[in-house]
Amino acid sequence: MVVDTTKRLGGAFVVYCPNGKIITRKLKLHSSCSVFQAELKAIEQACVWLADKHIPNAAILTDSKSGLQEIGNPNSTNQIVTNIHRMLDNHSLSVNFIWVKAHTGIAGNEAADLAAKAAATSHNVPILIKFPISFVRKLAQQDSKVASEQFYQDNMKGGLETADEVLARVKKAVDARGTGLKINKVRKAKNQKIILGCDTEDERKKVQQRIESRGDGLIVEPIKNKDPLVILKDVIIDSEDEDTIKALHAQNKDVFFGLNEKDMEMTVKYKKRTRNPRTVHIVLQVKPNVWQRMTEAGALYLDLQRVRVEDQSPLIQCTRCLAFGHGRKFCTESVDRCSHCGGPHLREKCADFSAGNEPQCCNCSHSGLRRTDHNAFSADCPVRKKWDYLARANTAYA
Repeated sequence: MVVDTTKRLGGAFVVYCPNGKIITRKLKLHSSCSVFQAELKAIEQACVWLADKHIPNAAILTDSKSGLQEIGNPNSTNQIVTNIHRMLDNHSLSVNFIWVKAHTGIAGNEAADLAAKAAATSHNVPILIKFPISFVRKLAQQDSKVASEQFYQDNMKGGLETADEVLARVKKAVDARGTGLKINKVRKAKNQKIILGCDTEDERKKVQQRIESRGDGLIVEPIKNKDPLVILKDVIIDSEDEDTIKALHAQNKDVFFGLNEKDMEMTVKYKKRTRNPRTVHIVLQVKPNVWQRMTEAGALYLDLQRVRVEDQSPLIQCTRCLAFGHGRKFCTESVDRCSHCGGPHLREKCADFSAGNEPQCCNCSHSGLRRTDHNAFSADCPVRKKWDYLARANTAYA
């Protein structure tokens, strides 16, 4: 039997009988299902078919490695997996579950794939499975976004202040020149918000009290600290994000021992390319206690790998202009700058780099620093260290 699903939430299995007969079964899944749930549901329905047809021996081929790992866990609490275990026991089924990477070289792959796609676009009543946490979060985010946009539109009609107008009111309320209050940075954010930074907590409280007492209608809130980041080095590309996180939990129970479900929440923020086109560096956002455990461990098991784990700075550096605080996507410059010499070209085309000449950091040169003999991406760059410190200031590490 070959089992397959599609991201458009259809599933199918194709049965190859000893007598040469081919049987296809399709199932449509509810939009709330995750890819992981869809894979397990397709395998479960294949087992149901075997039980109904009184076929005691069979082989089920699938490309869902995480699904097979969960089925192989006798202590799994997943409802679908529990049903599969019960079915195998009650009907004395001897099923050989086989993982095949993307069904490579397996006859029936195309038939199963086409059947799954047909199921996804059919008008059949979809199978409803218990909502995964990811779907509930998505709904909550959508509701929040709709509410925020509606609030914004309603207030725009009533004459909502611009960010510049709010900044002018903040400046007047603080009166830094007259009061001597020290603010080290100020910037405009989304939805007419102004972000102020102070060197000390005591100074921040004084500024807050000043705005609350003299800034009529202005609301002051401390910025909530962000969760820290870790980076998984040189991860082989063969899994979905959800499968990666699930594998980390399943294969590193000693690292996560004693943590509750909320503490173990983690999100794939982004991925970084490596020199090997078959691998990536995965950046995860995790809870502070998980960050501490993962960085102390130094390495974690992931699928058939033991990957290095390191702390990842939240600092963003543009790969075009080499400045900090924004990415290439939002860069206003039109020309790439060389990370070796700072010239208007890529490092690969830099004559100084090819000749082996000493690098010149454009950020340190612009800041008037004496030491500039390093690459603009160097972790030892003084300007980078300053920005890294500021970026980490709003991150909770404990």
